Amino acid sequence: MTGLVVCVLVLAAASAFGVLQRRRSGRVGVRVRDGEKRLDAAELGEALGERATLLQFSSAFCAPCRATR
Repeated sequence: MTGLVVCVLVLAAASAFGVLQRRRSGRVGVRVRDGEKRLDAAELGEALGERATLLQFSSAFCAPCRATR
């Protein structure tokens, strides 16, 4: 009987975790404290995207990577 109770509790916990994970999946959280660190269109030199803007940083130092050849 104890094994059955443990099995039911584990299944219930796994199901609850799965439901919560699925609800949050694909959502991006915005932290309130980052308000002053955001770039605007004037700093980027381009218009911002409607929902998101991808900003990629690269340098000449990273370009010649001999380890990946």
